[in-house]
Amino acid sequence: MSHPSAPAAFYVTFSGEKDKGGTQPIDNVVALDAEGRVVNDRVLRGLPDGVSLHVLRGLAFAADGTLYVANAHKAHSMILAFGPPGPDGSRTMVGDAPFARHGHGHHAAALVHPYGLAFDRDHRLLVSVQDTLVVTCFEPDRRSAPVAHYLRSMFGHIPFLPGTLVAGGDRADHLPEPVPPAEGGLTKPRGIAYHPDDHVLFVADETTRAVRTYDVGTGAFLGDLVVFDHHHGRPIGLHLDDRTLYVGLKHGDRVVQVDLDAPGAHRTVPLDGTVRLRHPAGLTIGGDGALYVASHDGGELIRHDLATGRSEVFASGFTDAPEHVIAVPPAFA
Repeated sequence: MSHPSAPAAFYVTFSGEKDKGGTQPIDNVVALDAEGRVVNDRVLRGLPDGVSLHVLRGLAFAADGTLYVANAHKAHSMILAFGPPGPDGSRTMVGDAPFARHGHGHHAAALVHPYGLAFDRDHRLLVSVQDTLVVTCFEPDRRSAPVAHYLRSMFGHIPFLPGTLVAGGDRADHLPEPVPPAEGGLTKPRGIAYHPDDHVLFVADETTRAVRTYDVGTGAFLGDLVVFDHHHGRPIGLHLDDRTLYVGLKHGDRVVQVDLDAPGAHRTVPLDGTVRLRHPAGLTIGGDGALYVASHDGGELIRHDLATGRSEVFASGFTDAPEHVIAVPPAFA
C-alpha cells in the first residue's frame, strides 16, 4: 500500500533478477517514509527511448540533490542521473541520455555491471564495477578521469581502461597483466565509501575478505583497513558515518562496526535477537541516527537503534530482494 502524501525518507533498489530470491523483479527505486511505508514504488520515470531500467544497484546524491543510480544489467550497464522529485515524489532523468553508458563512447569502457557509487570532494563520481573489477572515475562533465597516477607510474606498460582509479587484480581478464592484489588489485569489488577529509576511498573486496583503502588523489593503494576471517564472512556493503565504517558481511550475516582510528578493534553490531540478518547488503544511517540494513535474502530492511540497541524489522513484504538503501536528506525529498 502506498502513502503518497508522506515525504520519502529512504530509497531502496532491488535485485531485479528472478533467480535471486524474488517472486517479481522490481526494476525501479522504491521510496519509503520514516515509518517504513512505501510512498512511491516507481521513483524513476520519464525515461527517453532506448533507456530501460534493469537490475539497479548503487545510489548516490550529488551535492545539488541530483540522484545517481547504477543500472547494472550487463547488456544495459549505465549510470543514470535524475533531477529533483516532482509533486508525486517521482524523478525524471536529467538530459536525453545516461550520464555514462557502456558501449556508447570509449570513456565508459570500464562500465560493465556497475555496483557501488560515491562522490569525491571534487564532485567526481566513483563507481565500483563487478565485471571489469575496477573502480572507475567520471568527471562532472561525464568524461572519464585520467588513469590514476599510481597505476601509470607503477604499471605504465599495462593498457588500463579509461577512468581507472583502482585496477583489477588476479581475476581481471581484460588486462594482459593484472595488478597483484598485494599491490592493490581488486578481485571482487562490491560496496565503496569515501571519506572527504582524508580523501580516501574504501572498497569492499569480497574474495580477499578485505576492506581496501586508496588515496583518491593519486590512486595509491594504502593497504587494507581490515581483513575478516572466514567465520566473519565476506564484505559486501559499506557505509561511512564520520569516523565509523559499517560493513555488511555476506555468509557471516552480520554488520561490523570499524573505528577508522582503531580498525583492529572492530566489533559486530549487536542486534538484539528479535531479528535476523540474511546476507546484509546496503547500509545507511537514517535521519534518526539509527542504522538501516538491507537484508537481501530475508527480503527486509532492518532498523537498529545504535543508542538503545533495539532492533526491528523496518520494512518487509517486497516481491524482490533489497540490494541498496540510502537515506534521503529532507532537502532532497
